[in-house]
Amino acid sequence: MTDYAPIYKIMKDGVDITDHFNDRATSIMVELNSGRGEGADRFSVVVDDRDFAVASPHIGDRLAIYMGFRDVETGTSRLAYLGLYEIGEVTYMGTPKAILITGTSVGMNNALKSQELKFHDNMTVGDVLGQLAKKGGVTLRIDPDLAEKKITKNQQGISGFALMTQLESEFGAMAKFQDGKLIFSKRDSGVDADGDALAAMVLRPYHFGQWSVKHTDRANYTDVKAAWWDKDKHETTWESKSTGESDDAGEKIPYRLNRRFNTKEEAQEAIDAKIGILNRASGEATITLAMGSPWVREQMRLIITGMRPGVNGTYVTDKVTHTFQKTTGITTQILALPPGDGVDMSDKLEDGAVLWSPDGSQTSLP
Repeated sequence: MTDYAPIYKIMKDGVDITDHFNDRATSIMVELNSGRGEGADRFSVVVDDRDFAVASPHIGDRLAIYMGFRDVETGTSRLAYLGLYEIGEVTYMGTPKAILITGTSVGMNNALKSQELKFHDNMTVGDVLGQLAKKGGVTLRIDPDLAEKKITKNQQGISGFALMTQLESEFGAMAKFQDGKLIFSKRDSGVDADGDALAAMVLRPYHFGQWSVKHTDRANYTDVKAAWWDKDKHETTWESKSTGESDDAGEKIPYRLNRRFNTKEEAQEAIDAKIGILNRASGEATITLAMGSPWVREQMRLIITGMRPGVNGTYVTDKVTHTFQKTTGITTQILALPPGDGVDMSDKLEDGAVLWSPDGSQTSLP
């Protein structure tokens, strides 16, 4: 059996500075989020400062972080790129003497310092997020279908962070700063903001370390309703869509959105977004992989098979935390939620689909 040694790499301004951390970095953590109010990915590095010999890190420095493994026999290495980050805080502490370096994805700090966004009539999501990206010094990567959506609320005076969260909820999207970009893409869609397919991952019993799967009561709403103003008829009209749930007594329990929309299309989009939120609130899986895999990303479809009913099924990774520990190697912790669209991909296991395994390799399943 091949032996693998956990490794990491840290780059600054295109220069490999890993040697500055070797024998000093006791832990490196990267947290990959799916928006939902987080706004960006995060990192932390703890450095052994036992003799005060470590040069002081600088706020604002940008670090590119990688984790992976080296084949002990052949010496070949595989590294997963985990993003570009900006140092936001440096904490000196003891005992034992150490330096804690933390930060977020490049662009978030600058963008969120500015409260002034210019609004005008008929403004689109692409327009306002383009402003926010410019203030952060990053590029906007937005799904074309979402870019032309009209801003349906008066958001003047709202902070950039609150705006991102509000637009996420309104359009069923993911908004976050990541790797020098502001990303606004369809949540749980299986594709990124460019329309490229995201990898899926299959987990079998031997992939699991510690884990738990929780099911919750989401009030069993049977349908979601939204009102819109019909300009031709000069009256309020209601749209409705089933959630797929049924009440034990056979009665309808609707969820009514508490605002009136301008068009039928806006009302239908809001209904779909709310159904997605309800689906994701129906449970969660927390998993520590038996072997850390820094190739796992947020918003990946996760198919669990070979476990018991109530555990098997399809999930979407919501938050993924990769940690390198000098003493224990690489661990990967996953928080996964039911897919907002309710689609079960378990049947893909019968179709020879290409899925990513936890080690990052692609496999054509039997």
